[in-house]
Amino acid sequence: MLAGKEYDGFDPHLASLRTQTRQRVARLSHMRSSPSQYAAAVRDLLGSVSDDNAVIETPVYFDYGRNTHVGKRFYMHA
Repeated sequence: MLAGKEYDGFDPHLASLRTQTRQRVARLSHMRSSPSQYAAAVRDLLGSVSDDNAVIETPVYFDYGRNTHVGKRFYMHA
């Protein structure tokens, strides 16, 4: 961990972050029909996105999402 502490995957704060990330991924998969809402959902999921053309095909899995930063015209199909 950043503070030099041992990683505890059961830490309530980290568990909450993972739950929020799963909710963001679920929202992302339902926003595909609206480009502006989809771009906002991608920006909400990831740490940073260079432009509104990022595409993430679902199903996809993130633990936290916020630690992922992508560049222009990013495409992901897991």
